[in-house]
Amino acid sequence: MVSFSENRRDLLFIALLLVSVPIVAGLSVALRPVRVRVGRDFRPNLVSAGGQTTELLTVENVGVQPLSGVRWRETGPMGTTPMPRDLPLPPLSGLGGAWGRSGGWDGFGEGPDAAARTVRLEFPLAPHARGRYEYGPVVLARSDPFGLVMARWAVGGRHELVVTPRVTPLPGRGHASMLGGGEALERQRLLNQNSDELIAREYRPGDSLRRVNWPATARHGEIMVRQEEHRSDSGVRFVLDTLAPAESGAREVDRARRASAFELGVEVAASVCTHLLAAGYRVDVVELGPAQLGTARLGRASNGATAATDAAPLGATGLGGSPVAGNGAGGTAGSGDPVSYRGSGGISHLLEDLAGILQVPAEARDAGTGEPNGPLAPPRSRVPRGALPTFAVLGAGAALDLAVLAALAASARPAIAFVLEPLPTDASERLREAGWRCIPVRSAIALPEAWLDSVGGRGALHEPA
Repeated sequence: MVSFSENRRDLLFIALLLVSVPIVAGLSVALRPVRVRVGRDFRPNLVSAGGQTTELLTVENVGVQPLSGVRWRETGPMGTTPMPRDLPLPPLSGLGGAWGRSGGWDGFGEGPDAAARTVRLEFPLAPHARGRYEYGPVVLARSDPFGLVMARWAVGGRHELVVTPRVTPLPGRGHASMLGGGEALERQRLLNQNSDELIAREYRPGDSLRRVNWPATARHGEIMVRQEEHRSDSGVRFVLDTLAPAESGAREVDRARRASAFELGVEVAASVCTHLLAAGYRVDVVELGPAQLGTARLGRASNGATAATDAAPLGATGLGGSPVAGNGAGGTAGSGDPVSYRGSGGISHLLEDLAGILQVPAEARDAGTGEPNGPLAPPRSRVPRGALPTFAVLGAGAALDLAVLAALAASARPAIAFVLEPLPTDASERLREAGWRCIPVRSAIALPEAWLDSVGGRGALHEPA
């Protein structure tokens, strides 16, 4: 009996010990909270698909007690963060100054300043596809000395990384430098009909001598001055097809093909528009679908925070000069009007806008109105006026709004369409009748040749067989 009682006491002691160990382990973790401040930055914060950027994390211990035995992991889109497991966070001193050293640590090496209150962690990111990726928060983990209890904390906010479409370099500098004589000169005149022309005329009393055109004076034998005939800056229109046929009943392979064609179309738009902007043209982009350009940049603030703002993004304006972010009548974001880009600032804003553009079902035109061609689509009555050189990138023929395209071609000189997929016979004929010249583009590699074809770099433009 005595032996049995002693055995029971031993078993009870062991049971209490087994129960108390996890409790003590949990208390040891709970009584040592993690108090840190996390900062995040990307260098550069705008990267093209397939490019590389560096994420910079700054972790600062704002607690009184030193911080040690903590592991960390960044969170982000699947497949874009190069950390399959938690990594050790170097020891950090607290506000109490227990270790009292300052310095930094590279996050992956054996840095000597392991007792700093702040640590900087750097690692590369290489997103392969365009889009807007949100990173954060950072997950910190700490376990008890026995490894029985693990506590995790999500610290810091989210930060958006903008991955822009790839840009394929195109030959020449815009259109003017690639056009020669004959028919090419006529195209050059049409493409530059809005440029400022310099005309020599005879001298009149009151004209400034600084405007004397000496070569013309020598040719005419009398004083000639420069007369600037101002029209407006050179503009080019670009039409982007964001509509897709209805997906009901579509096979998976067809959906994948359309998605691939749309990505190619975005790359074509980015390449052509960037080329024209770099050449000094103003580019007015028309969307065949819900207005998306310019909307993603509205209200964006640093560190991924969002806030309403009326500030005009530099480089992107409405056709009437009104800012994209404003509430004016021309070119406002979400209005269905064209959005105008110009200058070097226009290139970055255009690429940023194209980073988040999506393909939407054709039915989205009717959203909220119940009527065809509602305000989310370019209304036929609001087709931009004025003859401008017009380029278009067109996808699946079943989703094309041929009436809108015909109206756009009527105000285009010339009208060139980069076609990503074979068009139905009737759609192709109607486009040709409306004045569109269709040039097939099957891959990004073929884009420079298609561009030369569009501007007559290889001779007269031709219709594909």
